[in-house]
Amino acid sequence: MKFRYLLFWALLLLQCFTLAWASVREVPLDELQPTRAQRQSTLIILKVINEYHYKKHLLDDEMSRAILVGIWKYWTRTRVSSPRGI
Repeated sequence: MKFRYLLFWALLLLQCFTLAWASVREVPLDELQPTRAQRQSTLIILKVINEYHYKKHLLDDEMSRAILVGIWKYWTRTRVSSPRGI
């Protein structure tokens, strides 16, 4: 317990000193432009998200059954009972 107390205060002091010596360079809004690498990264990320992440799936009987089986396996594995105690 004493170690945690000392660690907490040491980290707090370190954070305070770090913030006191930090230097921040102010940049006018009209100078804030993305670099070429940042633009390319953004395009790649958008392409990956659009192609692989947001896909609409048809919720048919097979998909519903797979979801229900997954939930049931999770509940039985973690031994979570239903809210009504059923």
